[in-house]
This record gives sequence, C-alpha cells and structure tokens, in this order.
Amino acid sequence: MVKQYKGHYPYKEEHITLNAPASIGVYYCGAVLSNGNLLPHYVGKGAGERGVWGRLLDHIRQELNLEGVEIKRFQPKYNIQRK
Repeated sequence: MVKQYKGHYPYKEEHITLNAPASIGVYYCGAVLSNGNLLPHYVGKGAGERGVWGRLLDHIRQELNLEGVEIKRFQPKYNIQRK
C-alpha cells in the first residue's frame, strides 16, 4: 500500500515522536529548498516493531551520542586534558 507524502518536518525528536508512524515505511532526510521542494540527502526504511518512528529516533539519538562514542573509540591525543 502506498500512502501520500506527509511533511516536511524538522529533524527533531519531538517532531519524530508526534508525526512518524510506528509502521513500516520509507523516509527521506534532506533540505527544504526555497521553492518548498525537498532535496533528499538520505533515504531510509523503517521496519520491525517500531517502524519509521523507531528508526528515526535511533538515528537522532545516535547523532546526539556520536561525539562521546567517537572520542572513547578513537581516544584522540588532542582530547587529553593536561594539568
């Protein structure tokens, strides 16, 4: 079944929670152009129990946590505080 496009929504947790379906589906992340069209940068699919809603929340939470994870994983020398 193909549903009509709904959007555009800001890429923020509160908008995902209110608008994204918990069913399987395809989503687009991109920039809104001056003419109102969407320029997709990423296309993804949400499936499983949490559908599109869960997948988008996973994306946004990973981004919020990414800096700390990357610092821990790579342990860059320039990130050490010296006394």
